[in-house]
Amino acid sequence: MMNYIREPSYYDDLYDLLTVQECLRAESLSALDSEPEGKLPEQKIKKIWQKVGNDLYLYYKKGERYQNKSKVIADWKLRDEQLQDIYDHTLVPRLPYCNLCNGILKVIDKNLIDYDDKKPHLEFMVECQNCNKKSEVNEDGSFRVRKPKRCIKCSSEVTTTYSRTKQVITTTYSCSACGYAESDTLDLSADDSEYKKRQAEDRVLLDKYRSKYCLSEKEGQDFVRDTLQIEISTKHFKELAEKKADPSYQVAQSIKKSSIVEIETLINKSLDHTGYTNLSLDKPEIDRYVIVPFTILESKIERSEWDSKHDLQKLLIKTLEPTNWRLMSAGISYRMGYLSGKLKAYETTDDLMKMVKQGKNLDETNENS
Repeated sequence: MMNYIREPSYYDDLYDLLTVQECLRAESLSALDSEPEGKLPEQKIKKIWQKVGNDLYLYYKKGERYQNKSKVIADWKLRDEQLQDIYDHTLVPRLPYCNLCNGILKVIDKNLIDYDDKKPHLEFMVECQNCNKKSEVNEDGSFRVRKPKRCIKCSSEVTTTYSRTKQVITTTYSCSACGYAESDTLDLSADDSEYKKRQAEDRVLLDKYRSKYCLSEKEGQDFVRDTLQIEISTKHFKELAEKKADPSYQVAQSIKKSSIVEIETLINKSLDHTGYTNLSLDKPEIDRYVIVPFTILESKIERSEWDSKHDLQKLLIKTLEPTNWRLMSAGISYRMGYLSGKLKAYETTDDLMKMVKQGKNLDETNENS
């Protein structure tokens, strides 16, 4: 019975061990690349900047490993769960008959094949109940066909035999054509001791450097917050630089921001000797923009309705041009000598740039857009 699903601590330790190894490699490469500190001031400064650069790289490397940890471990766990499911629930196929004596086969073991270039699948070890020949059967019930090993002397197919003495497995390849033979040995006890030795070394490495290279939850969250703030600030300064490079920005900065009282005074002054009187400003609508309804009386009885609206609109557009106020796109309404409309104020730099880029005398945006 194979268990592919591990304890949570296994995945956590494995990820942190890889983090430690990666950071140690980065530090060793930085040490190789750095130059010895010289006596001249510029050499000392260069050395300082090298250290700053190396420390900064390591800081982001540790933060990157923290950010990716949850996802990577989740992927590992999911992969192991999938392997466990394949191992536990893949059904034994309908077995063929022995290809040597046509006897009945029985399953004696199964092995999960998980190569990087192949889909994970099971292979079943089978044994003939008649001649005891062992073979491998695929999930579809076909015999596994191995590429035959060839003699290094004459290229003929060789016969492979296995023998085991305690923890040593010997594989012998014999060529019946030329008589050449060779053997390989596998000492399982040596492999096991090497594995245990490597595990012990990894544990020492992890215990020694984990706190240095693996961020705690608080340190990790601080890193995420700080890097996010840096990204936001970088984006802000980039947008500000682009904005300042825009010609409309300089124009927007030069526009006088007039208050409602100043605009009322300016318009009243422009109405002198025009036949328009009694400017009255209504209660302003204050939202994203300040919008002020207004009324004016027409005192020239002989002036037609069309001329009255057209002349007033032309007058207001000219009067408001150097300010941050605009006559709204609905223009001027006329009823029985009463003219009315709405004025809109732009206050922020972005809105003023938008006003400049419109390049038109009437505001064409929605009242609250």
